[in-house]
Order: sequence, then C-alpha cells, then structure tokens
Amino acid sequence: MTLSGPAAAKVGDRFRISVNMRADSPVHSMPMQISFDPALLKVEEVAEGGFFRQGGAKSSFAHRVDASGGRITLGASRSDDSGASGEAQVATIVFRAQAPKPKAEIRMDSVTAITPDGAAASVVLPAPFGISIGN
Repeated sequence: MTLSGPAAAKVGDRFRISVNMRADSPVHSMPMQISFDPALLKVEEVAEGGFFRQGGAKSSFAHRVDASGGRITLGASRSDDSGASGEAQVATIVFRAQAPKPKAEIRMDSVTAITPDGAAASVVLPAPFGISIGN
C-alpha cells in the first residue's frame, strides 16, 4: 500500500491523495481505515480507483467519512468471486487544506486484504503521508 500526493498546498487549496495497492496474489476485497487531523484537512470527495475493476470486472465501493473524528472508512471488492492483482489505485481522496501546518499527516490505520477464498492476507501499512500547508 502507498499514499501519494503533492508535497505542499496552501490554505483553501484542494488536493488529491491516491491510495495505491500492489498485490502479488489475488485480492477479492479490502476494508481500510484512514485518519487525518480535521482541524487541518477537510474531506471533499472520495472516489473508487481501478484496482478492483481490472480486466473489466464489476466492483463494489463504499466509504464513510467521520469529519469531526478525522476518519475515513473504505471498503472495496470485486463483485464476482475472483481477485485482482498487480498495481493500481484503490481510491482517490480529495482534501481541502483548512489551516497552516508544516506537516499535516494522513495515515492508513488499518487495511485487510481478503483473498478470493476468504483468507486474510498480510498487508504492509505505508508510512504516514505528510503535506506542508502554507498560508
């Protein structure tokens, strides 16, 4: 898993963070939780990436934003019994910078990769993503 986006933004700017996955073996579904400081960042949009739609497969994507608690809960899966592998984007999150801070962090707190046979596969959590927010 990786989180990627711009290194800096100004207060009031919108910016995108990509949630990316690289899987060597098939993944059928993946619940995850991401946290952020709601005093610094506001979630404006959450959209599905193409990881689970590889090969033209249908997918299911759901999200819930707890704006005051600074949490995003995401769930993505393939609609059939197969799995996706390789490297692609799972989701995109659009934030708006709310207040200046030398390093605002976005963290992936938990993620579980479920294989097509229902087993949980190990996932390495990425380092927190930091963005500098200026005036």
